[in-house]
Amino acid sequence: MTPGLDAGPILGTRTTPIDPDETAGKLEDRLAKLGSELMLEVVNQLASGTAVGASQDKNQATKAPRLQKSDGQIVWSRSAHEIKNHVRGMHPWPRAFTFVPVGKGEPLRMAVDRVALTEGAGGPGEVLEADKRFIVATGEGAIELLEVQPAGKRLMRAEEWLRGTQIAVGQVLS
Repeated sequence: MTPGLDAGPILGTRTTPIDPDETAGKLEDRLAKLGSELMLEVVNQLASGTAVGASQDKNQATKAPRLQKSDGQIVWSRSAHEIKNHVRGMHPWPRAFTFVPVGKGEPLRMAVDRVALTEGAGGPGEVLEADKRFIVATGEGAIELLEVQPAGKRLMRAEEWLRGTQIAVGQVLS
């Protein structure tokens, strides 16, 4: 035992690849299973006296702040790749979101659950296509919004949402 939190020796580790489309929620589920299997192995090693601890490198330790709902907001000046990872990392909570201009009223808050990298260029947040595909420019490249949930509505394919809205090419998401 050591007096510091998470400061004792490491008794077991596992590495696992992360799929490029895997969300934080799916990864958490997978890591929970891997972690429970590893814990059983370590407990058995402790019981048999074969456990060997490795010291931790304090310089590699970082603290992760608790996520806030506001952390989900998409920053369109980031690259398309960064935004895709942001959307994946914010799912299932707090969820990535953006604000969509609707007429002369207040912008509509819209959750974004799934995106794909695509081709296109324009100003950050600029709608490049809004017919069958919902493509938005980023700071570097473009992304296609695939699944969205406008405030007060159900989760839907972006193509479905586009059929019932008035968003136009050239408008800017914020």
